[in-house]
Amino acid sequence: MSGKRERRRIAQAAALGARLVPPFRRSGLGGRGARPGFAELVSWPRWPGLDDEARASVWAVAALVEARDALAEEIDGSRLRDFAAQVGAEPLEAVLALPPGGRRALPEPGDLAAEGRELAEAALPPVLAGYLGIAAAGGDRDIISAAERIAR
Repeated sequence: MSGKRERRRIAQAAALGARLVPPFRRSGLGGRGARPGFAELVSWPRWPGLDDEARASVWAVAALVEARDALAEEIDGSRLRDFAAQVGAEPLEAVLALPPGGRRALPEPGDLAAEGRELAEAALPPVLAGYLGIAAAGGDRDIISAAERIAR
């Protein structure tokens, strides 16, 4: 990773932390033990700080990443076009280029964002999940990292 890209990633993590942490401190929801360190902030996913459209894009790609084995077996051109319409042709190709490892069935194209949101929320770090009022379920953070890289 280039130095410029790494500095931008660190700045984004710090900005996300600044947006999330102070309101919870003021409200009393974030106790002293729940305050994240900078090292933890850098490892947080960036999707909670994105606008609605970008967040939905990350979620849709996440659903495809988790269903990539089934996607690779899809032969219906019309359905593949529907997936490309949801996420874009380049992200779809990037998902197809990933090594095997998807564990879910392929959702319907219109359900991608909802399926991906479920995956993304389950993979939240516990402190961030607490700040967002979401129950973290120990999901696979690698899926979300891949989706964030692809959806850019």
